[in-house]
Amino acid sequence: MKQVKNIFNGKNAFQSIDLNDISRPIADKERVQLQNILVEMYRDILTYCQKKGWTPYLVGGSALGAIRHKGFIPWDDDLDVGMLRDEYEKFITEFEIEYGSKYIVNSPGKSQTAKVRFTKVLKRNTVFKELNAIDNDDLNCIFVDIFPIDNVPNNKIVRVMKGIYADCLAYISSQVFNYYNRNAKLIEALKRTGKLNYSVRMFTGCLFGVKKPDWWFQKYDDVVRCKDDNSTYCTISAGRKHYFGEMIERSKIVPAQYIEFSGIQAPVFRNVESYLSNMYGNYMEIPPIKKREQHYIQELSFDTVNDLEK
Repeated sequence: MKQVKNIFNGKNAFQSIDLNDISRPIADKERVQLQNILVEMYRDILTYCQKKGWTPYLVGGSALGAIRHKGFIPWDDDLDVGMLRDEYEKFITEFEIEYGSKYIVNSPGKSQTAKVRFTKVLKRNTVFKELNAIDNDDLNCIFVDIFPIDNVPNNKIVRVMKGIYADCLAYISSQVFNYYNRNAKLIEALKRTGKLNYSVRMFTGCLFGVKKPDWWFQKYDDVVRCKDDNSTYCTISAGRKHYFGEMIERSKIVPAQYIEFSGIQAPVFRNVESYLSNMYGNYMEIPPIKKREQHYIQELSFDTVNDLEK
């Protein structure tokens, strides 16, 4: 039963095994430096969005960190932002025009080589190379994740069909990406979650790999869109709990409330407590070490330009 669950939840599968011998652990001092860079990145994103009248909500673990720690979850190594779809589309088109010297915006449909189903803002001249890193070191950088917050159809039948289709595409696109970017360390990591899990994921990736990952990411992004801005519910379908698990009433999102996050007054959902309860249950309880999420990386560098000059 555990192997079957691993097939459909790769993140939980990795959390249940030891990968320290094939991944690079982040030292406490490095984590602080990494978090400081992420704060700087978010400050730039927030400043730009506020100038445009947009709201980059903290979501996921970043919203949890803001509520529980007034900043990062101590062991966290990334930062999650959500934006309503209309603002999200404008952001991915316009942000790099002003901040292109510092950042790369990597997004399905916009970038020829998209890394995931949502958008990543990548900090130039840094390295954050994960186990499933793409073969393009210019894009293996420290990042902030930007998720679109999409409308959900009010019609229940349409909603269910769209959600099931979206979740299927999410799974397929991830396996195609892993298949295209497989390497010895990623294969070893997947095998440790169970031979059945590894075989099903690689078979799926090979079967649907007639189309490149970028095509599947774009297909997914097209499917999850919904034009009804008056819908009762919204969802962050590319989030950790997928289409149905991340549905939330629109009235619980807007207008934003602002709370402290590492010295910044950052926007979170209007009813962030309800959102976090759905995501994490008793979100104020500190989880045991074995259940703490993390990224598994191969390389980490904060300033490759200065490293080359030394």
